[in-house]
Amino acid sequence: MLRLAAAGARAIVDMSYARHFLDFQGSAIPRTMQKLAVTRLSPNFHEAVTLRRDCPVPLPGDGDLLVRNR
Repeated sequence: MLRLAAAGARAIVDMSYARHFLDFQGSAIPRTMQKLAVTRLSPNFHEAVTLRRDCPVPLPGDGDLLVRNR
């Protein structure tokens, strides 16, 4: 039998381990980024891709997640 928590009760979530991931203070989404684009099919990775600089950063929509790689 499934029992639901009383109204107003909250689950305890420990986020202390992830505090360094949540550094939104003073952080902003950059306007541009670099990305690898496949320009031709090849078994050689370096021949197949091109580094594109100054590409606009897509703004995340509802249900999307933007990940910053440092």
